[in-house]
Amino acid sequence: MSEDNPFKLLFDAAPLGIGILREEKLLCANKTYAGICGFPDAESLCEKPWVEQVAPQRREDALERIRKLERLPPCVEEYETLLVRADGAQFPAKIRVRALDLPDGRAWAIFVTDVTERLRSERRLARINEHFLSLSPYADENIGRLIRLCAEFLPETSVIYSRMDGPIQRIVSGFNLPEGLPSSFDAEGHICQAVVRGDSDEPLVMRDLPSSPYAKSDPFVERYGLKTYIGQTLRAGGAPIGVLCAVSSKDLDFDTEDIKLVGILASAIGLEERRKLLEEQLLHSRKMDAIGRLAGGVAHDFNNVLTAVKGSAGFLQSSFAEGDERLGDVREIIAAADHAAALTRQLLAFSRRQALAPVIVSISDVVKGMADTLRRILGENVRLVLKTDPLIPKSRVDPGQLEHVMLNLSMNALDAMPQGGELLLKTEAVELGPAAVGGPRLKPGKYVLLTVSDTGVGMSPEVLDHIFEPFFTTKERGKGIGLGLSTVYGIAAQSGGEIMARSKPGEGSSFFVYLPACGEEDCAQAQGNGRQSAPLAHCSETILLVEDEGSVRALARRILSAKGYRILEAESGDAALKLLRLYVGDVRLLLTDVVMPGMNGKELAEKVRELRPMTPVLYISGYSDDALGKRGILDSGVRLLQKPFTGEDLVRKIRDILDAG
Repeated sequence: MSEDNPFKLLFDAAPLGIGILREEKLLCANKTYAGICGFPDAESLCEKPWVEQVAPQRREDALERIRKLERLPPCVEEYETLLVRADGAQFPAKIRVRALDLPDGRAWAIFVTDVTERLRSERRLARINEHFLSLSPYADENIGRLIRLCAEFLPETSVIYSRMDGPIQRIVSGFNLPEGLPSSFDAEGHICQAVVRGDSDEPLVMRDLPSSPYAKSDPFVERYGLKTYIGQTLRAGGAPIGVLCAVSSKDLDFDTEDIKLVGILASAIGLEERRKLLEEQLLHSRKMDAIGRLAGGVAHDFNNVLTAVKGSAGFLQSSFAEGDERLGDVREIIAAADHAAALTRQLLAFSRRQALAPVIVSISDVVKGMADTLRRILGENVRLVLKTDPLIPKSRVDPGQLEHVMLNLSMNALDAMPQGGELLLKTEAVELGPAAVGGPRLKPGKYVLLTVSDTGVGMSPEVLDHIFEPFFTTKERGKGIGLGLSTVYGIAAQSGGEIMARSKPGEGSSFFVYLPACGEEDCAQAQGNGRQSAPLAHCSETILLVEDEGSVRALARRILSAKGYRILEAESGDAALKLLRLYVGDVRLLLTDVVMPGMNGKELAEKVRELRPMTPVLYISGYSDDALGKRGILDSGVRLLQKPFTGEDLVRKIRDILDAG
């Protein structure tokens, strides 16, 4: 065929190698076939016997396949073998042979495809699958294996995984790193910074780096003689955290498979980092929960002691005439007990065991209501800035506890700004999706975010890791006991939210308090009826008193007996029920502890009402558990007197319940 024959043009333009074989010699071949085998033209290819184009170890197999076709009716034979290029290099190829009945006899049409890239892709995919099928439980180990896998597939490169810490680029892991590469450096002007800042999710590929703008802006290009670069942004939960890159001092031609590979491995490393972050959050949450249970148990026992101390001191105080010099000592005892009670309240707040009185409020209104108080506390050197959104949804929180959160955070900010500065309180509505959830208690949904930011000295990562732990403090001895932030942590958690912190030395600190936004469902808040309590008078009703702590039980009996109440007392739920079955008189009130061995207070109240259906209940406790409501939020209609209480507190509360019928 002449060169301008349309069929000849079509023959040469075919995307696969085509040749016609007869008696083990190519009669003709197209340009694609010649190119696959590394020959300058088809004529040069056809000069060699066809069998010599097959690798020596595969020639007999190739000849046998042709002989078999000669014995069969016209059909197609398809197989993979190794061919030899003009330079002697062997390569894998897919061969399809089909019989052709020409006017001058039978010949064979041969179709040739170079499958080098396909087999390389299959091997890569198999290695990647092998990695994912043998994942380690340790994220760092998996990340190291992914780095080595990337280096295995890109053998003439240095593979580097680096994290961006503000303007600083830190090398996390790598393989075949350039000698002398620093572990951290200012990222300004470096190629990796451009990758992180870029909007594209596709890998950045750079060739001929010495001729690029990075030859001047990135000092590593000249220092290490870099010529080629491929880099992919790493994301953990959607946010960019760093870069996976492969660099080389050679003129490498990264193909599509190389680019895809880097993208896949970067995504896998991002998932490992996300898993590591979630595991760290879970471990931290478990540690805080364990500390919280310990703190709550200590506070519970301590509140029983304080109840007895305060009550006994109150009796002692009433026995002295005004002017008696011993009154001063008694008042000191009461003041010390009050101070200890405040500490136990903080421990209970941290452990999420305090009883809350939540109502539906606007967080913005609570913030604005605290503004004057905060300005007085902060003084003239600290400027208070409020950015409150009046349109944010309302939340169901205890306003007093939320004020306590703002007060604690503001006091900490004041300590961090000895030379003055600015304190920002900001409210906004946010909606968290699955990828944005940043704490173990936060679920996807709508929240109100309260941000408290200062321009103070900031905190190191080591301090930041421990700030919510009870009794952890960086203040001088005697100036803080380390319960402020742990209390804030407990209040946020008990309110169904979360608190997180961000800080760097010299850059101030920011605290982010997430509180669930109220839905459209009715969350009616309790309203007081405005009734004034009646004056305390001598009483005569019968009360069933149940308390496992002997000193508290004795104190309550003494207080109530002094007011004329008849007292039936028991140290456990079982003993109380036995006593109630034997007593034939009218019992007007059940006064019971909540947390007791065996049967708790709520379970006892339910059994008492089976025997005496109209009996009202007053719970006393220094420790709120889920018996009376979820997360310490009391169920509707539950009456609770928190320990430590005074005699007047106890008598007034009982009188109000009895008078209400």
